[in-house]
Amino acid sequence: MKTIILSALIILFNLSASDLLCQTPGRVWYQTVVTNSSGSALTNSNVGLKLSVLQGSAVGTTAYSETFSVATDNRGVVAVELGGGGTPQSGSFGSIDWSAGPYFLGVEIDSTGGTAYVSAGVAQLLS
Repeated sequence: MKTIILSALIILFNLSASDLLCQTPGRVWYQTVVTNSSGSALTNSNVGLKLSVLQGSAVGTTAYSETFSVATDNRGVVAVELGGGGTPQSGSFGSIDWSAGPYFLGVEIDSTGGTAYVSAGVAQLLS
């Protein structure tokens, strides 16, 4: 029994404070398939993308938003890093108080590569 307690204490004392605390993400990967109005993948095309972190509800206050000018691949897929991969429009990703949620992700796309964004939906961010 003494061996088990001693082993547990040694492990506990070897953990640093950062190992014991939860950390919020510095960035979040977002990936989607961009389609045209008939549902076909928009392949090898430049698109404009706007991602917004909304607080409280799907129509809540914008805590952070960021725009991206990206190209789809041969399957219509785009992948971006929210929180530093694009051009911030409002707020600061690093200062979002994640404990004050719930939070939702709003997605807007301009399939011509510009900034005339059309809503592509909103989904709650879950851990």
